[in-house]
Amino acid sequence: MATLLCAARVFDGHSFTEPKDVIIRDGTIESISSHTGQPHDNAVLIDADGQYLVPGFIDCHVHIRDQSQLAAHANHGVTTVLDMGSWPASLVDSFRGLPGMPDYLAAGPPAFPPGGHAAKSTMIPRSFVVGSEDDAVGFVRSRVMEKTDYVKIICEDDCDPSPIRKLASEAKLAGKTSIAHTVSTKTFQLALEADVDVITHAPLDDDLSEALVAAMKRSGKVSVPTLVMMQAVAQRPKKLRPADDVQHAVESVRRLHAAGVPILAGTDSNEGVPGGPAEVKHGESYAVELRLLESAGLTPLEVLQSATSWPAEHLGLRDRGSVVVGNRADLVLLAENPLTGIAALQKIASVWCHGVQVRNA
Repeated sequence: MATLLCAARVFDGHSFTEPKDVIIRDGTIESISSHTGQPHDNAVLIDADGQYLVPGFIDCHVHIRDQSQLAAHANHGVTTVLDMGSWPASLVDSFRGLPGMPDYLAAGPPAFPPGGHAAKSTMIPRSFVVGSEDDAVGFVRSRVMEKTDYVKIICEDDCDPSPIRKLASEAKLAGKTSIAHTVSTKTFQLALEADVDVITHAPLDDDLSEALVAAMKRSGKVSVPTLVMMQAVAQRPKKLRPADDVQHAVESVRRLHAAGVPILAGTDSNEGVPGGPAEVKHGESYAVELRLLESAGLTPLEVLQSATSWPAEHLGLRDRGSVVVGNRADLVLLAENPLTGIAALQKIASVWCHGVQVRNA
C-alpha cells in the first residue's frame, strides 16, 4: 500500500519548498506534487503539517557487528551505512537487504600492510596482509568474488607504497572505489600519491599543508574525516603520537573545505568491535560528527549536503541523497528547519528506510 506524506516542506538540494504531497510506493518516491489537502485512494495518510522532509542520512564509515547497531543508526535518521571493515563474508551478507533497516554497503576486510600494528594481531587472517603487488592483485580479486562494494586500504607511516598503488589501480580496474585509512599527514600523502579515491580520517599529528590540500583538490579526491573518532582517539590517556590533537584534524578539514574538496559525513562508529583505537557509539555519534563538521567551517546547508547529496554523488549512490521522484524512499522528517541551525537535524519526527517507516516521534 502507498503512503501519502501530506504537506511536507521538501528539501530540493538548496532550500525547502512550500508544502508538498509526497507519495511513497514500493520503497520509492512515486510523486511529489502541490499540496491539495485531498485524500489519496488506497494510501496511508501521514500529516507532515509543514515539517521538513530531507533525504535519509548516509554514514560513510561504520563497523557493524549486529542488527541492533543498524537499528540504532536508523533511529537517528541514518538510512545508508558504509561498513569499512567487517568479516567474514557471511556476517557482511547477513546485514544486506534487511527490511526497515539502513541499506548496508561494505568493503569487507581491509588490506593491512605487513609489520603494522594490526597485521601483527592474531585476529587478522594472513590473507588480509598485503605486502607485494601480487598480494594486492589477489586481495582485490577476493573482494570481487565476495561482491564487496569497496576496497579498504590501511596506510601506516612506514609501509611500502607500491602495494598501496597496486591496490588502488586494481580496485579501479574492478570498478570499485578504493578507500584509504590515514591518521597522519604522512599516510594522507601516501594515499593521495597512490591515487586512492577516498581518504578517510583526518590527521591528528599536524595540520595538512597547503601543498597537500592543493594536491587533494587537483586530484578530485574526497575526504571522510570522521572527526568524532579523531576526537575520541586524541582524548585517550595514551596517545599514538605525543603531538596528536583533534584540532589538527579540525583545521585540516577547514582547509580542505575552503579549497573545495568534498567532505562526506562518517563516524567510524565501532561499538562492540574489539581492539579499536577508541569507542564511538552507533547512531548517536552521527549528530556529534555533524557538529564537528560545522566547527570546521561548513554551513548548515553544507552539513546537510555532507550527510546526503555529497556522499550520493561521490560514492556512486545515484538512487538516494535527494528527495526526487524515482529515488529510494530513504527519508527523514524534521520538526524544525535544519538550514537555520543544525540542531534541527536531531529533531526527528519520522524516518523511512526504503519506504518502511521505522521511527515516528
